[in-house]
Amino acid sequence: MDNKVKIRENLSQLTRIGSEWGGLHLDMSLIPDKSLIVSAGLADDISFDLELIKEKECYVIGIDPTQLSANTITKFHRTNRSQKNHFQLLRKAVHGKSGLEISLGGPANTFLSPIGEKATTISLDDLILMYAGASVIKLDIEGAEFPAIECLDVKIRVPQLAIGFHVWLNSESDLCPNEGVPPHIYTSNDVHEAIQKIKGMGYKLVFEYREHDERIGQETLFVREDLAPNYHDIEL
Repeated sequence: MDNKVKIRENLSQLTRIGSEWGGLHLDMSLIPDKSLIVSAGLADDISFDLELIKEKECYVIGIDPTQLSANTITKFHRTNRSQKNHFQLLRKAVHGKSGLEISLGGPANTFLSPIGEKATTISLDDLILMYAGASVIKLDIEGAEFPAIECLDVKIRVPQLAIGFHVWLNSESDLCPNEGVPPHIYTSNDVHEAIQKIKGMGYKLVFEYREHDERIGQETLFVREDLAPNYHDIEL
């Protein structure tokens, strides 16, 4: 059975959550009401998070140290006072190992940019330990998913991982390349290595979508093996 058939059959069990730009696929049956969501990468599109709050009364921990995301969450709190405790932004988090300070670039740029807004990072290990009871971890962090996963030491046990791999940064299909950053910093090999590391922790890759052939892993969903008996495992 080829991947297209596997993805099509898996898709029947998934629901797309959020907008066309900021949405992702999840298995909603694996998300308990009022559960915790760790959502890394927000900017000004929090449609994914708001839909989970609406449908499942989830509590969202947002991870995004940019001023844009802070403005977005402040606006949400101002207009949704009764749900203010459902969405908290983790800013100024201290990296548990090194306290690395990075540049965030500017609009449409990433942490790869040599200039921009400064922020202190937090590791994926720290997030997993801090929020061990989360039902979903989402990583849409503009290329930072690669070093985050490469440095991961703690075993993940969260039921679902929704990850956007940005292998296409500064490539031909990148409409907003980072000035001064070499093209193809990351390659398809980096995606394969990250996927195999996650699978080695006991996950199936159950969904993958890409706009162009070069955008391998542009949207992926991993489900813990013991919770995914009815899913095909996809090999990219």
